[in-house]
Amino acid sequence: MSIPKSKHSWIFLVLFSTILRLCFAPFTGHPYDLNIWMETGQYVAEGRSPYEPENHLGYPPLWGLWCGLSYLLSNSIWAGNKFVYILAIKIPIIAADLAIAWMLVALTPSLRREGSSFSESSFSGDASSGRSLATLFLLNPYVLVVGVIWGMMDNIAALLIILVTIALVKGRDLEAGAALSLAIALKLYPVIFLFAAFPYLAKQARRRARALRLLVGLGLSGFVSILAPFLVFNWYIGGFLSVLADQTSRKPGGISLIGISGLLYDFGIHSIGPFNLQSAPQLVPLRLIWIPAVCLTMVFIARTRLRSSFEDVVRIFAFVYMIWILTASWVSEQNVETLLILLLFQGAASVFGRAQRWSYGLVSAIVLGFVIFHVPATSFLYPVYAIEPGSLSRLGTRVLPWIAMAFAVYIAVEAVRTGSKIRSNRRFD
Repeated sequence: MSIPKSKHSWIFLVLFSTILRLCFAPFTGHPYDLNIWMETGQYVAEGRSPYEPENHLGYPPLWGLWCGLSYLLSNSIWAGNKFVYILAIKIPIIAADLAIAWMLVALTPSLRREGSSFSESSFSGDASSGRSLATLFLLNPYVLVVGVIWGMMDNIAALLIILVTIALVKGRDLEAGAALSLAIALKLYPVIFLFAAFPYLAKQARRRARALRLLVGLGLSGFVSILAPFLVFNWYIGGFLSVLADQTSRKPGGISLIGISGLLYDFGIHSIGPFNLQSAPQLVPLRLIWIPAVCLTMVFIARTRLRSSFEDVVRIFAFVYMIWILTASWVSEQNVETLLILLLFQGAASVFGRAQRWSYGLVSAIVLGFVIFHVPATSFLYPVYAIEPGSLSRLGTRVLPWIAMAFAVYIAVEAVRTGSKIRSNRRFD
């Protein structure tokens, strides 16, 4: 991939990336998720709860509020035009992609020059060293597909997580809690990053005061972004509570390690020894195994000596996330984008050489392949024309188990490598 060396070529690449996203946005979408976004927006715009429809919002109400605002804005521009409505819904996704690219360009030189710390000049200096990372992100087909084409906002949650890491390193714990709460209000799974934030704060001076400030920021922002809409609009909170219960112990699926059992069952392998591949993964304890797994990860992190550096913080955030991916009963394809963004920012603080680029490209290709056969790819034309899954889905039953296994192996290897780097820090006596 050619990296823009001049400022003008970089500006051209950003404009090209933006135009590409704007061209795809109105005419593509996941047939299930996009239909929920559009129906949710109409319900919210009419003052009704986003949890009323049969296929309702599977997150806290923040994204539903944006869908409602998008419905009103699009109708004020072109009433009844679904393509304008879809574009309006996806504007924050496009903006988050550009914001992530800008942060990579702006932060990389100062992080490498100052040893992963921040100063007043952290967003100044020669940005050319960050353009490579930003280009890898903006031109990544996987990022394009799961973001602006699919219509998922994991990149927004990931952007907020990066802001959390920056705020923690700078000692701005109130802001860190607020940003983390907004990420949770979008996708719920960012709650696992508390298991990285707390052991980090435990190693810092004034740890109790800092942890308290983090919790205050988390609570205040959480009240505004999650609970307040139910009070303001008089929505019944029961629908949201059922969402919380479902998301905590989802049935196995997606690209998760546990979900491979279902893919193998569809492939024709119904049992391995005494274990039935359709019934065994449905056991509730297995679906909750991610909870003790991330708790043990927190203990592991707490036993290392962490520097107050951006590199160390991003690394432990990525490590906790890898453990969650390996143990969660359901991992959606778009959830992997958060990991890719964490790895890019880890590279911004240290080295992102040939091996790291190959690793980044490999996991992007693996998950993109899973998307192509699992969704499948032809379904993304849903807003324009509904295409039956057909041959891609039939071929998917043959290849998806092995793609998911390749992904699980990749995450396991990366988790071991990352854990080894964390463990190499001196232990406390």
